[in-house]
Amino acid sequence: PGTGYGVRGVSDGSGVGVAGEAQGNFGAGVLGRVPGTGWGVRGISSNSGIGVEGESQAGPGAGVSAKASLAGTALLIDGSIGVRGNAPAFLHTATPTNVDASRTIIDNPMTNGDPNAMLVVTYVISATDPLITAPIGVYYDSGSGRWLIFRADGNNMPFGAKFNVLVIKKVP
Repeated sequence: PGTGYGVRGVSDGSGVGVAGEAQGNFGAGVLGRVPGTGWGVRGISSNSGIGVEGESQAGPGAGVSAKASLAGTALLIDGSIGVRGNAPAFLHTATPTNVDASRTIIDNPMTNGDPNAMLVVTYVISATDPLITAPIGVYYDSGSGRWLIFRADGNNMPFGAKFNVLVIKKVP
């Protein structure tokens, strides 16, 4: 009761302050629970570190899982989202090898062969890239197993046109 720490661990900078490990095939290495307002588990980074990190080392697991009631919010973000590595967000550029008339073919491991992926695509406008004034759309071509970005006006896709692509996957 009151304020303070239930468990506190301090590292000298080269180790772990508190470690928890579940034995067997199920359980929780560390569990934080708050009956009212506050944080069950909280990580704070002061400088350029990471406040909380999750990692899935094998199989189809998840590094971080968030869950809420139907009325709640599973993941609350206050700031931008950064991605790196084999990321669900990438830049696609229309080139002579991926343009077919009014379409450009996306060839990316995050989207290839997945007709159920959800793609959010935005056109990149800059002073040096070609301008597309028509609406754009996306569709999945089951014959090639690829997603395509198309111009709704049917005009040719210009080489050098750039698109930001965000891929969202529904998993069991």
